Amino acid sequence: MRLINQSLASLFLVLVIMFSFVQGIKSQPLTRFVLSEDQQSVMRPIYVDHSLADALPPVYSQVYFPNCEQAAAIFHGFAYEYNSLMQLSGKDTCNQYPANFTYNFYNQNTQQGVSFFDSFKILYEAGQANHKEFGLDHSVGGLHWMNGEEKWESAMKRRIDRLYSFDLTTETGQEVLKHWIYNHGNGSASGGVAVLTMGSAEVFPSPSDTCPLNYIPFIKKVASNYSHALLIIGYHDSTFFDMNNDGKITTDIDLNSDGKIDLRDSEYGSWIVLNSFGSGFYYNGILQLPYCLSALSYPQFGLCNGEAYGMVPIQGQPKLTVTFNLKYNKRDKLSLRVGFNEDLDAEWPSKMQDIAILNNVGGPHYMQGSDELIENRYIEMAADITPLYASFPANKPVRLYLVLDENDSESEGDGYLLSWKVKENGVVIGQMDDSVSIKNNSLTIQSLLIGNFQKHKFDFFL
Repeated sequence: MRLINQSLASLFLVLVIMFSFVQGIKSQPLTRFVLSEDQQSVMRPIYVDHSLADALPPVYSQVYFPNCEQAAAIFHGFAYEYNSLMQLSGKDTCNQYPANFTYNFYNQNTQQGVSFFDSFKILYEAGQANHKEFGLDHSVGGLHWMNGEEKWESAMKRRIDRLYSFDLTTETGQEVLKHWIYNHGNGSASGGVAVLTMGSAEVFPSPSDTCPLNYIPFIKKVASNYSHALLIIGYHDSTFFDMNNDGKITTDIDLNSDGKIDLRDSEYGSWIVLNSFGSGFYYNGILQLPYCLSALSYPQFGLCNGEAYGMVPIQGQPKLTVTFNLKYNKRDKLSLRVGFNEDLDAEWPSKMQDIAILNNVGGPHYMQGSDELIENRYIEMAADITPLYASFPANKPVRLYLVLDENDSESEGDGYLLSWKVKENGVVIGQMDDSVSIKNNSLTIQSLLIGNFQKHKFDFFL
């Protein structure tokens, strides 16, 4: 990727990021956000801007990484929401969350980008590391995986509980998003943010000295390649833009030639969006996206799916975790599942859970990423298996299984399961320290007998 410095003499700038399709939601809940009747009657302000919120970290700079989706959704979006929840400052590096932590699972060391939906899957199932645990993106690079049980267990405490979608193709949908931005649509003291994917854009200076926010450039045209992600951090209903260059600001001219007059034809109002090219671009990294452009969707060169997405963070301690130590040379050949069976003599679990952080991802590299150091074949990881724990029988022992599946018809992978253990509420309740060779292109199955669980009703997190 090549970035072009902004020039005051330029009439427009083109945002160019490598191609990144939005793939479907995997397992995390996604629902359309609906305002309650009480909130529908709340008078929201015409202008909200979270750009100066203490929870928001400094503007991210991608440099050579095509990780715009993670920059928008994780480094900016998740940080703002989680830090707001926990009343933490995003200016502290301990409260900044690297884009590459989730990006590195799926980028395969290519320049194709990664959907933020894949990253949301990791946030929902495994959590999010901070800079102290993972390292700085531009220091550790695009292959690095985190090593160490304590780091993974710490990351598990920073999660998302659910995702909401917002329909930006209708006035009603845009109004709902404005309430989310104002007060999360529930009367919260802090407002929300939302991430979107759109095409490459032409960016122009504000057209009028009399326009509110005239110091912030605006997006005038959007391509249909759906190649870039931005974070909505505010809105202003009174901004205006001459989208068709007729010297007028109107609401009754058919701007998009679809034969009708609607939201897509209004030259009033804009979302305040945060980019990821660094603070030296635009106005401290901030742009305006006119409401009319955001209402467009394929094939009219607007937003992918015509939607934006908000997340609900959660903090807590998983009930049951598994830690595993591996030595292996081709991490994308491995997938891991953990399961259990009430039949203590069974050779196969009756119920299993996939482990998102080891699921044929990461490319053909050593476990920690770089293939230059032999010690990077070794890794210690931990995963939350609380959803599995919720199905355990009360006051009965179970047999717990760790199932490694090697997909390696060319016999390229080679390594060992060195050890694994299970913790309940942070206390080791089962452990196996005998090293076993990972079977070629087959299943490696290990099991532990786990004693009686004092089952009771519990939430997913403490």
